[in-house]
Amino acid sequence: MSSPNEHLPKENVRAHLLKDTTARLYHHSAGRLAVILNNTQSAACAEEVTLAYEAFLTAHMTETLLPFESPFVQNQCPMPGRSSTASPGDGAENNILAIPEIFKTAEDLRLLYVITAHRDLEQVVRLIEALQDDPEDRSICPPSTTGTINSCVRSHFVVHVDGKLGPLPDDLPLLTYASKTPNVYVMREGRVNVSWGGFSVVQATLNAISYGFYLNLPFDRVINLSGATYPMATPRQIRSTLAQHPVNVQLMFIDPTANVPNPRVWHYFVECDNQMHRIARFGIPRGVPLRTGSQWFVISRDFAHYLLTDEKFVGPYTAYAQHILIPDENFFATVLKSSPYCHHHYNTNYLHLTFDVWEDEKGTAADQSKCLQPDPRICGRSPLLVGMEKIEHLIPSSSPSLPGNSRNETFLFARKFDSQASAAVLEEVDRRLALQRTLEREEAAVAAAAALKEKGGDTCRSKDSSSTACSSSSLSDGMGVGIGITSVLRDRGIALESIQW
Repeated sequence: MSSPNEHLPKENVRAHLLKDTTARLYHHSAGRLAVILNNTQSAACAEEVTLAYEAFLTAHMTETLLPFESPFVQNQCPMPGRSSTASPGDGAENNILAIPEIFKTAEDLRLLYVITAHRDLEQVVRLIEALQDDPEDRSICPPSTTGTINSCVRSHFVVHVDGKLGPLPDDLPLLTYASKTPNVYVMREGRVNVSWGGFSVVQATLNAISYGFYLNLPFDRVINLSGATYPMATPRQIRSTLAQHPVNVQLMFIDPTANVPNPRVWHYFVECDNQMHRIARFGIPRGVPLRTGSQWFVISRDFAHYLLTDEKFVGPYTAYAQHILIPDENFFATVLKSSPYCHHHYNTNYLHLTFDVWEDEKGTAADQSKCLQPDPRICGRSPLLVGMEKIEHLIPSSSPSLPGNSRNETFLFARKFDSQASAAVLEEVDRRLALQRTLEREEAAVAAAAALKEKGGDTCRSKDSSSTACSSSSLSDGMGVGIGITSVLRDRGIALESIQW
């Protein structure tokens, strides 16, 4: 078949092709940009997505590297390829490379709960109350006379409220509760507008952890929870379970195999105007095995500090992760398994969670903000509410001393719950936990009486007592030293200058 241009002079053919092709390219690129801009609201967001779109098109047309295409991160895991992911009860924990194990007793273990809440703030108060020690446990801790954080308190709570809710009113019940509760801190600055599927989810967690360091709170572990989470165990059970692990081991669920994203669903996103904007296909970083895991975890103080300050891996990888979809299921897992702490990992987070069906399976009820791929059948999904039928599975009434199920899988937490829709379920959970607290108090009273008899009446509650029972929570090495967060956060585009801690 002959070409319609074959009888034209070469110069005319070239001119015609150039004009025709330029018109088609303009049509396609302008049409795609119009679609992206249609989802923006602010001028700043429109400019950001336009510049990102231009950068990708320019790189293609000039045959230069695409954004983040060149190597930029270096795996810090000692002896790459030998990082292990132990699973509960399968003996795989014995494969973890030899590391100095640091244990603390349940009584000495101090916890920092980082809670990211998006709504239903009264439920957050209920969550914190469920995690507070019994009054008699707290009463052994003498009040501070210096105005500093009392190291005898075993749990502290930092709450990040989604910035989309706007300024927090002074009469907010959560703030009223925090003002009367010395170990509860609600962030007023450094709050992030959180978007589904965006790095803002990760950023909110990092900001809350950094606030805990800023306050110089004494803690051995960080427990990351959502405002819709609720404990399935008492505070004593939680500490006892966690004390079975070295305090320098991270408890996080991570898929044992590296994640190799399908190029069809791996795209560069810009997060602005509280939503994600898909720009173009994205390259996969070289030399870094991407991992998939849970954003809910229990990590050591050292690893938490590493997340905030490392310049060699975390900083550069953060710049990349800010542009992928659902980075909360990628960032923490990938950083851990590529960090010097890669062998300090136990593959559980003690959290029960059941996901709903995929959003595209809901028909007209689908949330289109969770369907961001070119193929509308590729969507996200969210956790289901925990129903009453799950409670016996999570907190067996016949054996309330150890939360778990028939497979001996222990659950310390579950999500998600709603103060209204889950009211009856939460009441039943509270009833079972109250029963367990009563049993624990009775056991503690018997043990205390036996100890008192053996020691001839000595007790830490005596007026002149300074026994280790009252001081066993003394600060470990470095625990009382204020750790400044370096400029690494600023290098990642985090405007710490605007955070007036």
